[in-house]
Amino acid sequence: MTNKTDTELGKIEFIQSERAKNINVRILKDSLRVTLPRRATETDAMCFINSVRERIVRKQEKLRNSARENNLLLRENSRLQTLTFVVEIQRMERENVFFSMKNAVLTIEFPQTANCEDEKIQAVFWNGINYFLKKEAKRVLPERVRILADEYGFSYLQVKIQSSKSRWGSCSLGKNINLSFVEIQ
Repeated sequence: MTNKTDTELGKIEFIQSERAKNINVRILKDSLRVTLPRRATETDAMCFINSVRERIVRKQEKLRNSARENNLLLRENSRLQTLTFVVEIQRMERENVFFSMKNAVLTIEFPQTANCEDEKIQAVFWNGINYFLKKEAKRVLPERVRILADEYGFSYLQVKIQSSKSRWGSCSLGKNINLSFVEIQ
């Protein structure tokens, strides 16, 4: 695995794969992840990237704009409803951010002096929310899969909740169901 930096496209990460049959370019808002089959070189990949550079640049800009539009800013007294709990955010006399889950309410307490609009505080808020969302997914989804398996007549051995970036889920030959948890924000 090697990296290059392009002034227009950002970091370009090259990954060699025994299973890949074609050059695969994954476009991210500020970088590219390029998977190369055994017979392809980085030069081959760059020729392909340069041939579609304008399309890649437009796609990256669209991803950046989408991220800005979808960026939910959490503030004091914000209330966020999830499937199984409510998130409440409160400014308190404390030195750090604190998370507490009771009676289907996730309370986030943060210091009086903290600026809610600061990216670091927002990242702490969202990391905590994602932690509890994943915990709830592990609690709720296995039972939901069992109900659906009974209803549709299929069998499985176990359900796993994992953090995959490219799939919603999968089922292995060993009858294990893998569901993907995608972090929000």
